[in-house]
Amino acid sequence: MNRSRTSFVFVLVAVGVTLGCLYWIDQGRAREAGALRREIAELRARAAAAGGRSALPATTAATAVAVAPVAHPAPPVADATPPPPLPIYRNEGRASARAALQTLAWASDRGDVAAVQDMLVFDDVARVKAQRFFESLPPEARGSWRTVDDMAAMLITKSGMEAPFPAADILDAVELETIGPDRARMRMHGTRRDGAEFQRTSAGWSYVITEAMVDRYMRQAANPR
Repeated sequence: MNRSRTSFVFVLVAVGVTLGCLYWIDQGRAREAGALRREIAELRARAAAAGGRSALPATTAATAVAVAPVAHPAPPVADATPPPPLPIYRNEGRASARAALQTLAWASDRGDVAAVQDMLVFDDVARVKAQRFFESLPPEARGSWRTVDDMAAMLITKSGMEAPFPAADILDAVELETIGPDRARMRMHGTRRDGAEFQRTSAGWSYVITEAMVDRYMRQAANPR
């Protein structure tokens, strides 16, 4: 191998080693930034749970910005973009409408269909309409749904995963309007979840499948976009 060819090989090796090092450094910084964002979110949630909703000190936010990963050359197949802050949800049981709201958001975020199904209750008219719709579906459209309750649980969970609830500290401040001795309505004006209702049952507060929800879903199913 002549000298020029040897030099060219050494250059290629050096470039490869440099890019590899930069990539792993960048990945480490991305993980560090992601961990810090999660820690900040956890602190916010703990503060809300303790009754203090004050913002984190400005120095903490500044630190989060300061450690944001710096762009470096990396192999084109790698995605070194730092993960977005993770919303924090809490399993608070079902002793109140707000606790049920927090728990529904937590179960939906985890994709826990069984937990979501355990929290659902149908209004009488809504169940009749949903049952008729379910029975009209061909077997291949039902998939793993054995009952109308299975269908509702899967759809509610899917909705919660595709369009996540706000984080726990935000849900702590959401207005819950009392509309009866055992009924509450969530107010999130300008959002798709505005008007969602919770009902006190023997198992605790539950998320209500209303007639309006069933009608809306059947319209969407009849006119998919």
